[in-house]
Amino acid sequence: MFDTGADRVLLLDHTFYNDHAFLRNLNLGYRSIRGVGTEGGQNVPAIIDTLDFSFGTHVYRSAPNLIANWKQSIGDIVDGIVGHRYFSENKYLMEINYVDEYMILHRDASTIDLSDYTKISMKKQGTDPNIKFYVPVRVQVNDTLVIEDYFLFDTGAANLAIATFVAEKYNLPALNTDKLRVVMRQGGASGRSTKVFFRGNSIEIGGYKLDDVAHLIYSEDQSGAMASARVGYGLLGNRILQHFDMVIDFGDDLALYLKPNRNFNTPFEDIAIHRGFGLVDRSQTLNGWIVTSFFEGTPAEKSGMQVGDKIIFANGISIFDIPFEKQFNFWKNLDRTELIVLRNNEELKFEFELNVAK
Repeated sequence: MFDTGADRVLLLDHTFYNDHAFLRNLNLGYRSIRGVGTEGGQNVPAIIDTLDFSFGTHVYRSAPNLIANWKQSIGDIVDGIVGHRYFSENKYLMEINYVDEYMILHRDASTIDLSDYTKISMKKQGTDPNIKFYVPVRVQVNDTLVIEDYFLFDTGAANLAIATFVAEKYNLPALNTDKLRVVMRQGGASGRSTKVFFRGNSIEIGGYKLDDVAHLIYSEDQSGAMASARVGYGLLGNRILQHFDMVIDFGDDLALYLKPNRNFNTPFEDIAIHRGFGLVDRSQTLNGWIVTSFFEGTPAEKSGMQVGDKIIFANGISIFDIPFEKQFNFWKNLDRTELIVLRNNEELKFEFELNVAK
């Protein structure tokens, strides 16, 4: 996963490390890592020897390379995380196309036409190994409340998430709107995290306005990244960014270039809210989908399922027959589900309505 919120070059998943003997023969040390979550930093193994890795035709050398359980929070689709370090140090331009699903590195602007993009100047803050980039964002919460400041530019985050201190400053818990609270067992690198989803009027970036933003988030974490100004006023993640073609200019004229893509006018959807519970796909490594959280008050929460349950069948279909790229539409088209889960080696069945009201 490419994560502009991460400075370090290469962070490997623990299972990926264990599955590759040549990695296990390299010298290990320990490093501290921290991020979203309230359970503090953790000391994780780190490969001290240098590793070469490639991105397309570009080859890089990385050390130290931290090892953590990224699949636990992201799923088997991820074997590790690539931070921005080498791209920003080498002042590349990175083109990201969400619709056609590709990334291209450009050594300079001569190989890309930016004439129909809107340029947004970014701010750079922090010191090695915690350099971050921030983008100005305007959030119209409702008819009278506007939150406007710099948000952490974070392709490793899913949503636009407002930091705890900002939510308290603007008294977001008192909003008279539908809200859904969720406690995530593994909300980020620092573990347990509590979030509240709510509907906002609009988000504006670089003069582009996205209306009726169904699933904004504010954090309730009292410690960790989301409780500090390290994230600026919050995180700007993929469910917003995917509405644009995007070019990141890591050069001296640090900037983000955006232009609307064909996703621009599509409604905001969060399939986890539709389900009423969160899961990670561990079908390759644990032979199931692991339940990670519940949205409070939903049928899923009341069903009797528990965090840690392993889903093996969904509506009579083996989870092995529902690959990652088809899972969004699988859930989107349901209004009721029947799940077979494993708990302590016992098969249990749960049936409930999905949170179709969203």
